[in-house]
Amino acid sequence: MRTRWVLLAIFALLMALLLNEPTTLGQTITPTPPPIATPTAPGTSRSPVRSVAFHAGWNLIGVPTGTTVGGSASALYTYGSERDGYVLLDSNTPLQAGVGYWAYFDKDTSIAVRIDSVEFPAVPLPAGEWVLIGNPLGVRVEVAGQDVLYVFDPTTQRYFLQFASILEPGSGAWAYSADGGILTFRRWAPPPTCQSGQVLTQGGCAWPTPAASQP
Repeated sequence: MRTRWVLLAIFALLMALLLNEPTTLGQTITPTPPPIATPTAPGTSRSPVRSVAFHAGWNLIGVPTGTTVGGSASALYTYGSERDGYVLLDSNTPLQAGVGYWAYFDKDTSIAVRIDSVEFPAVPLPAGEWVLIGNPLGVRVEVAGQDVLYVFDPTTQRYFLQFASILEPGSGAWAYSADGGILTFRRWAPPPTCQSGQVLTQGGCAWPTPAASQP
């Protein structure tokens, strides 16, 4: 009977040791704490951006809402209307999507612009007036609603007529409508690649219609 109580005491001691110090095949287990999640503070989430290069001198620019040129531009102007003319802005002013701006850079520079913007503003075009517009996205866009579109080449400091109605990222332009209207933007999409023998129409690729036979 005494031996039985001794065995029970030894068993209880061993169980206490096992509960207080976990072991696996004689090796002490070191508990690993769970990973600590680092919360993102409001307003600090990162949006996809791209770097847009600008040449030294005057540039006609257009950027997504909230973009700033900061100290990289020594002069920044927008165009109010034919009555108001040019308006000088502080270089730290958050710019507005769809609006064109004149920026003067003392040297070649690059500005980060968002490429995830989905803002497609509609710009009123008063009849017979020139309106300064800007690419509202960080990607290539196509504009519609104007009769004439002039873009500015910063390398030659000259205007040229833009027949394709396409604005590159960071670009602005002068838009004109004789009768007035609304200018709109949409993401540019490359034309489809047609099969051999097909023709590209407004509705896409199509096979040419055979000419009617002569009697």
